[in-house]
Amino acid sequence: MTDKCSRCGYSEFPNMLQIHHMNHDKFNNNPNNLILLCMNCHFSLHRHCWRLEDIGLKTPPRVKRNANRPTPEEMMRVATEKPLLDEILERLNIPERFIKTPSESEMRQIAREKPIL
Repeated sequence: MTDKCSRCGYSEFPNMLQIHHMNHDKFNNNPNNLILLCMNCHFSLHRHCWRLEDIGLKTPPRVKRNANRPTPEEMMRVATEKPLLDEILERLNIPERFIKTPSESEMRQIAREKPIL
């Protein structure tokens, strides 16, 4: 990666350059997924003023946000699955009498109040 904007070539102030994740997965820091852009080009890319193809780059498939996070229904199922709960308690060495398993309606309320982003 060079110290200049991949689109316009700006390089006067390197601290004005930003890294863009081409597939929009902020956890994928593979060098093939990263390009360096000046603040103006980065902003305009996210506002769909231009595309990566315009500078000769292939746009990788976009990753859905939270693709790997469980749904509230999956969290409810996992939280109430007795074998899994027992395994967690055993690993943490916590007596079961200290753990209150939320009811299904309590889990739904928690999922509504504190959604996973």
